[in-house]
Amino acid sequence: MAKKNSIKLFEDKLVRSVWDEEKEEWYFSIVDVIEILTDSSDPKQYIKKMRSRDEELNSNWGTICTPLQMIGKDGKRREIQAANTQGLFRIIQSIPSKKAEPFKQWLAKVGAERLDQLQDPELSIKQGLEDYRRLGYSDDWINQRLKSIEIRKDLTDQWKGHNVEDGVQYAALTDIIYQAWADKTAKEYKKFKGLKKENLRDNMTNEELVLNMLAELSATSITKTKNPQTLEENAKCAHEGGTVAAVARRELESKTGRSIVSPLNARDYFEAQIESKKEQFYLPVRNFILGTGLSFGFSNEKLRIPYKDSYFVIDQLYYHIPSRRNVLLRILRKNLTQKEKEEFKEQIQFFNAKDKREEENNAVGLLFIIGEKQVSIEYVIPDGNEQSVEKLGLPTSKEFDSFLQKSLADLRMN
Repeated sequence: MAKKNSIKLFEDKLVRSVWDEEKEEWYFSIVDVIEILTDSSDPKQYIKKMRSRDEELNSNWGTICTPLQMIGKDGKRREIQAANTQGLFRIIQSIPSKKAEPFKQWLAKVGAERLDQLQDPELSIKQGLEDYRRLGYSDDWINQRLKSIEIRKDLTDQWKGHNVEDGVQYAALTDIIYQAWADKTAKEYKKFKGLKKENLRDNMTNEELVLNMLAELSATSITKTKNPQTLEENAKCAHEGGTVAAVARRELESKTGRSIVSPLNARDYFEAQIESKKEQFYLPVRNFILGTGLSFGFSNEKLRIPYKDSYFVIDQLYYHIPSRRNVLLRILRKNLTQKEKEEFKEQIQFFNAKDKREEENNAVGLLFIIGEKQVSIEYVIPDGNEQSVEKLGLPTSKEFDSFLQKSLADLRMN
């Protein structure tokens, strides 16, 4: 059965889902639904107890529950217990939740939206765009990816019309295209990027996506022109299409002096983009802090600190001279959540235990939040310190704000 993974939102909470094109219905992650309706900290345990309480539900669980491949919270695909709308309605009957009725209405709305998308493909494109954004992809990458899906569909339509069978033969021709321009089969390419079951195209950089689009677009045009009738003839067209992209790749690599085929996966790539964006902030932020006259000295940039089994990187490290105190700076585009602040506190405390000199006072954290319309500064004070910035001998946020007004043009960046 043809399926399409997606993510839905109910009251700002994620529900993993799969659309079954043959049955024309959604299947939803049961554990996600239970977590939302019960606010349980251990939804899997809740499901076990619920089944033990409801014998009829337990006896029909095999009919209600369908194991399906979905993307886990760690970004990896795995088998998840899922149920269609009818199955979820039966499960909801065993949950004493005030949220049940609104959730039923939400399920009906989601089903109607998908049927609308089948009638109007533009709605599907909009939905795909929203789903990629929720996963953290940039708008530039999303636009490329959606275009690549369209180009891939044109190619597979050509294969279908030229006697190529879906499945193994599609995969074989795809491998020929990859090998022609990237010198790797799909399996080798995924291994190179450290992927397992993740989608290869979802883990390509913009440059890789564009070259693969060129290869598949070229293969489509050549197939239309040469009208191949056998798998061998189609394979030749696929190779010629990949060769067009290979020429472009070699030319680009000769100009840039680096390989376009990258081991970066999506997570690494966008983290690198964020770090690159942060680089733009370092100089104006440093100039601002040192220029306030609030007795700060610049100590270190991008200091790497071992932490637990990994490490963390301080954006910049300053020394506040009067209080003999290190200030660990984090530059952000958004406010930290409470959980993220607690993690930052842990990192500061780790720094105090491992890297602070004996004669120094405990370090504190400083969040420099650069938004599109405003810049704000706030302290993160680790446990064990007095909670008053003034008592710690540091400038207050208000003191910083008075200087900020003069520096907004330099600090606000798109």
